[in-house]
Amino acid sequence: GVLPTAKVPTPLDSAILVAALEQSTAGVELVDLDVRIRWVNQAFCRLTGYERQEIVGETPAMFRPQDAPNEPYAAMEAAVRGGADYTGEIVRRRKDGSTYQCRITICPVRVDGTIVGFCAQHEDISEQRRQLAQREESELNLRAVLEAIPDIVLVHAEGRVLLANAAARRFAERHVSTSVPARDAFLARLLGRIGEDMGVMLPLPSGGSVALEQRVVPVRFEGIAATLSI
Repeated sequence: GVLPTAKVPTPLDSAILVAALEQSTAGVELVDLDVRIRWVNQAFCRLTGYERQEIVGETPAMFRPQDAPNEPYAAMEAAVRGGADYTGEIVRRRKDGSTYQCRITICPVRVDGTIVGFCAQHEDISEQRRQLAQREESELNLRAVLEAIPDIVLVHAEGRVLLANAAARRFAERHVSTSVPARDAFLARLLGRIGEDMGVMLPLPSGGSVALEQRVVPVRFEGIAATLSI
């Protein structure tokens, strides 16, 4: 059959496209082949603190801090020069001089197969990065505290040991071996006997058993709901 011909965009189509980009919650930036900014939406203006007339005609370099690491920018520029899509994180500077962590996605704009410019979407992820850093710091502190506890501590979720403190590792090595696989298998068996009861009788490979008291506490570890058993 005969393929339908492409529809020529009408002024209404263009108006709808601009309205869609204008209402996007992400900052949108259109750049030509001379790396000059041709258009930005209002979300981009709010993100950077500039008015549109202050941005159009300038280059994206106006948002790059002087002390920004070069590697992310070099990777971005290499992808753009090669006509490839790019997604990454870079540090950007606002009009007031403050900086923010930006997730940027760039794709080439093609007309009849020829690249005529680039469209970039910007998202401020500073708060996400702050929360991630705070969580990582909390987990490091938790690890340090658990390692120092003289009792056996297992942090686990869905039947999997996420952390065994030094006392737990020493206990396993004393009753099994210093082999990491054997030690981990032993701790997994111990985990399998943890329940609602306050006491656990754990059979030992050498024969006999050892009685353990336990306390179970819900925690969050590595971003997931877990259980702390002592």
